[in-house]
Amino acid sequence: MIMNILAIAILGGVAYAWGAKGGFSSLLNCICVVLAGAIAFALWEPTANLLIENAGKTGFSSLLADIAWGAGLALPFALGLGMLRAATDGLIRKK
Repeated sequence: MIMNILAIAILGGVAYAWGAKGGFSSLLNCICVVLAGAIAFALWEPTANLLIENAGKTGFSSLLADIAWGAGLALPFALGLGMLRAATDGLIRKK
């Protein structure tokens, strides 16, 4: 129950922050997030399998096998969102 309230509070804070920047900026960010999510889901399984195959058996690299499925989704999402935001910010400049 606490985690649900925390998730709603974070979502509300992010929505307020983007809404304060303006509707068009919020729309562009929403489009970038949806596209980054599509890219992440397309690359999720191959990325996770690659991380699992390259994980070591001992030491810090053995942790990679444990977090591979989460990291396999988070890494392509973060990279995709970063590239899409950089592209949209470069194409549509503030005046």
